[in-house]
Amino acid sequence: MKLIETHDVSVKPQNIQEAWPKDGREVPTARAISERIAKIRNSVKVTAASDAGLPPPAASAQTTPRKRTPRKRKKVQDNAKNKSL
Repeated sequence: MKLIETHDVSVKPQNIQEAWPKDGREVPTARAISERIAKIRNSVKVTAASDAGLPPPAASAQTTPRKRTPRKRKKVQDNAKNKSL
């Protein structure tokens, strides 16, 4: 864990996925591997901060963007109904 804390380690999840043992069990996706590494890095930061007496870092702001709610259509009035003869 000190290695991750003290060095900027670069990991290639695609290479890890390709080297994963093919013994009949599920092979994790490259994305799952990278997310797990990010989780480990975050836990190392929290542990290092608590050891130093600092508050834990803020939560990640990476969230899935919400879809916009469609606007309500304005009611279109028929001109023939509005005209009085």
